[in-house]
Amino acid sequence: MRWLVLFALAGCYPDDECTRGVARCDGNIAESCVTVVDDELSGHDVLDRQDCGARVCVVDRGVALCALSASVDPACPMDGIAVAGCAGDTAASWTHCYRTAEQACAGTCVTCDTVQSAACSPDSAPSASCGPGVATTCQDASTIVTCACGYRVEAHPCTSPGPTCTTVSVQGGAPQGACR
Repeated sequence: MRWLVLFALAGCYPDDECTRGVARCDGNIAESCVTVVDDELSGHDVLDRQDCGARVCVVDRGVALCALSASVDPACPMDGIAVAGCAGDTAASWTHCYRTAEQACAGTCVTCDTVQSAACSPDSAPSASCGPGVATTCQDASTIVTCACGYRVEAHPCTSPGPTCTTVSVQGGAPQGACR
């Protein structure tokens, strides 16, 4: 009886729709076989498809990705799956040194945490209010500022959930700005 229950349960999970590890380009569509976890006991493999649109599909080291160019980018700071940094005045992201995204900065491009993230700041120098551990701060009573690497990267009026920017305590961390 115990085996009958196990066999009955085994039939309740979705079948794999691809072979694990498959990465390919179908025209300009990047296809990768990824595992979806169903519960703590099982999962199944599905084909993840991403239309590259104006970008180009590239397969490198078992990864299908949409890149801005079919060539490796010499500005890439290091090889890896999720690398970000500054290429001149542009904040960029790379996968295996293929540039996958970029944002031209009107001000300063700032690289954070070595090569884990990059951001554009309108300022040429760090902001005193964006100290270590500060992700958000209040510029004034109604404006919240987003910080990265000590630089101000964006500011906007508090509208949701409230019109007032206030400083809140975060357990074990730096105080943060919040709209209330």
